[in-house]
Amino acid sequence: METTINQGIDYAQRYLEALESLVPQFTMFGLVGIAVGVVIALLFTFFGYRLIRFLLAAVGFIVGLTLGGSIAIRLDLEDKLIVIISLVAAVLFAFVAGFIYKLGLFIVFTAAGWYLAGMLLAAFYTGPYSRWIAVGAALITGILSAWLGKVCIIVLSSLAGGLAVSNLLVGSVLTQVAQFNSERITVIITLVFGLVLAACAMRYQFTTSEGK
Repeated sequence: METTINQGIDYAQRYLEALESLVPQFTMFGLVGIAVGVVIALLFTFFGYRLIRFLLAAVGFIVGLTLGGSIAIRLDLEDKLIVIISLVAAVLFAFVAGFIYKLGLFIVFTAAGWYLAGMLLAAFYTGPYSRWIAVGAALITGILSAWLGKVCIIVLSSLAGGLAVSNLLVGSVLTQVAQFNSERITVIITLVFGLVLAACAMRYQFTTSEGK
């Protein structure tokens, strides 16, 4: 597990270096990435149902960018090719997610289910079956979002977005200010803040989308 994490960190560092070599402004990618992530996550949290197609395209772009870059890095390609492949994959995923509606819902909410399961399992269960539980949860949320419509979209977008905002703010900002003694404490704070934000977002979305 530790080897896999270290490999992931190496891939991420190489990917950012590739971006920096092509566009020097990306030297501030850390701060920019957090800000962009929070904005998109907040939109997903409070306007998931009303802006679903736009948000599907945006999330698809990010997923494609990450996946394309990871594959290109694993193939040990040149830095410029890594960026080009990642951008092509990002545009392709954005198109699929934004215009092929139900498939886009399935892809994005499958990823959201995986994310939610990972957050909860990190706090309450880290046994040998955690990966399979996460896969099962991801498939269930993907299928539900594609076929149950409004209620599922509002609930899942609020939960996934709220926890994403919380994870970015707590994991990337708060932990730099306050040093917590345990990773479990960080996860619990992230969960509590994220669930409170998600509850507020659900109420807002259901209230503003009545009759639609």
